[in-house]
Amino acid sequence: MARFNFKHFVFDDETFELFIGVTSVSIPPRQAKLLALFLNRPQVLISRNEIIKNVWGGTKLEEDQAINFAIKGLRTILGDNAQSPRFIETLPRRGYRFVSEVETDDIQMKNSSISLFRKLKAPLFLSSIIAIFLFVSIVQSVFREEEHYENSLQTTLDYDLDRALYLFNQGSYSGYQRSSKIFDKIIEQHPDYGPAYSYAAIAAVFTSKGLEKKNLIDFFIERAKFLSPDTALTSTALGIYAFYIEWDIAKARSYYEQAYVIDDTWVLLLHEYSVVASFYKNHTLAIELTQKILKLDPGKAQERFHSGWVYQVQGQYYKALKHYKWSLEINPDDISTNLQAGLVAQKLGLNELSSQFFSVVLDKLQASDEVKTSVMQALKQGNIEPFYLWWIGYLEKTRYFFALASAYAVIGEHSKVLHTVEVMKNSHNRFFPLLFVMNEFEPYQGDESFNRLVSPVIK
Repeated sequence: MARFNFKHFVFDDETFELFIGVTSVSIPPRQAKLLALFLNRPQVLISRNEIIKNVWGGTKLEEDQAINFAIKGLRTILGDNAQSPRFIETLPRRGYRFVSEVETDDIQMKNSSISLFRKLKAPLFLSSIIAIFLFVSIVQSVFREEEHYENSLQTTLDYDLDRALYLFNQGSYSGYQRSSKIFDKIIEQHPDYGPAYSYAAIAAVFTSKGLEKKNLIDFFIERAKFLSPDTALTSTALGIYAFYIEWDIAKARSYYEQAYVIDDTWVLLLHEYSVVASFYKNHTLAIELTQKILKLDPGKAQERFHSGWVYQVQGQYYKALKHYKWSLEINPDDISTNLQAGLVAQKLGLNELSSQFFSVVLDKLQASDEVKTSVMQALKQGNIEPFYLWWIGYLEKTRYFFALASAYAVIGEHSKVLHTVEVMKNSHNRFFPLLFVMNEFEPYQGDESFNRLVSPVIK
């Protein structure tokens, strides 16, 4: 029987109760057994077979993902993260290790001490205790202030990291933008904390316009390489930098392969790796990666959309449509998903269904009643051009050049495609390498002018 103290948590391995201070934290029985196993063997590698033996009683698991889900659930409860673990570290192909310091409050040992006191002569025992107490008090008074300062810094890091990762893992522009501010604060207060530089680099890449943040991103990348080399997080950051900033797809693939060997369960890595696989038309790998994503994070609309995109660029339109519809069940008003679902449905000759998806885009962007009436009539007859002419008019105002180039390509505006691609190249638009992936640009890849424009991309 013992109570374990680690960071701000307390766990009782007899009652399987978890606390933060005096506040009880809900923990399911499976995760409680898993936590008890880790706490009884901190800093020790625990294999998946040992986890099955101790948590599932040796029962053979039909689905290997059961352990992954249990680990992910426990990390969620503890506010932990696989890429920068404070509690549970993944050792690929080997198992897991509990890396936090653990203090044990052994109840049986306390009872034994009380019995010993009763057997000894009280005066002698008490005088010894008093002397020890005075000595310890003097030592503690010297180090108390420093310890308090270090603990407060660690508590602040834990809190800030939790907030930053919550925003980062949303996978949206605003999430990356807001998380980057917190990562900047972490870097300022903890300049030797390597993972913060990798996260900050990724967030900066995904919120940059052209090369405006390149010097800052370069700094983050170099610090990440120095402080946290050979980690999945750093390798992923290097891959993202190679793809979107350097336009070196071969280098990006190499970094993603390294990261995947280290940790094949991080959704962002799998997402970006599948983009590179699609670039090289390695469709089997791209689908394998997206299927793994959906097992790890089945409820995220963004990843359902991404799965649809992977099937779409392969020309598997029925499967793409299925995944887009699943994404819309989670987020029915998303413009990008409705737009792609409408395009795929139109390619399949499902004109009525296509018009339903496009009508959401028209409504969300407040098209006039006159426009909606004429566009919807054309869509129901299988004519997609009026919708895209309206869509191009909207995009020309927003200057979203990648979507604009795609729209021009859909309706065959060759000269405007080339002009927009040139604008993307000159402004170092980070989506530039995706021109090789999208179906709309396949007819242009034999075009000498187009190939000359996209020549900076290293395959």
